[in-house]
Amino acid sequence: NVRFSLLADMVVEPGTKEDWDKLHHLHYKAENLPPAPKFWRCRLTTTNDIVAVCVTSSVALLLGPRHDMLPKLKPGNDTTLTNKHRPAWLNANMRRIGRIVTSTMYRGTGVSYRMMNLVCRMEGKRYVEIVSSMAKYNPFDTKAGFVRAPLRRAAAYEAGLKFMAETFECHPADRVAVHQELISQPKPVYERLRRQVAEFYYRHSSREKTGQNLGKTVDDLASMSDLELIRELQQLIFGYTVYALYENPDLGRNVPKQLPLLAFDEQAPDQPLERLCS
Repeated sequence: NVRFSLLADMVVEPGTKEDWDKLHHLHYKAENLPPAPKFWRCRLTTTNDIVAVCVTSSVALLLGPRHDMLPKLKPGNDTTLTNKHRPAWLNANMRRIGRIVTSTMYRGTGVSYRMMNLVCRMEGKRYVEIVSSMAKYNPFDTKAGFVRAPLRRAAAYEAGLKFMAETFECHPADRVAVHQELISQPKPVYERLRRQVAEFYYRHSSREKTGQNLGKTVDDLASMSDLELIRELQQLIFGYTVYALYENPDLGRNVPKQLPLLAFDEQAPDQPLERLCS
């Protein structure tokens, strides 16, 4: 395979919020940052251009797909002691890839998965996880050495199907038909249906109640267009996300604070760095 020549001039190193600000407009979750963010950047050494930025974050306390991969973390007959120790263990041993974005000039060159792998090593945690809807379309996580959990239906799938059947006559997955049915109603009926859709979406969507949306209410969804609200509702019901886990093979080793991007290529993704760590 022919490799993009400029990869040899790229390094991965700690970054800053300012690095994220330079590229964040290219990310589909541009305005939000995950909790406890830590910034990493891929930089072209010849020009100092920022090629890509990765943001890691703290992890959620409970997550079903994680329990599929690490069953000992699954809650069961918990005691007060285990409930206290679970958050401490997670914070000490796990991080999450919260965002990764690559400059349009360098997309398709293999920067993202190489960078992700090296960041997982440099974080110094036992595990790094990723929860991504985009991984359905681009298997960058598996290229980086992540192992995927079995796919699960959306948490709101059953309740969502019931809600859509009770609220609309058209097929619940047909966005155009649902939108047309909504806006074609007389104004009082439209307003009632719109409110019901917003309330169901808000009740089941964790995204609308966390991060920068913390403290917002269902009334704040009024700024969404009808079509945007329906799109988010259908994604909530019918969408699924990929959960994948990376176990750090360099845990406890002295990983340099800066790594050449092509250090990824010197061993298998799940094997220790061959020459750069001690």
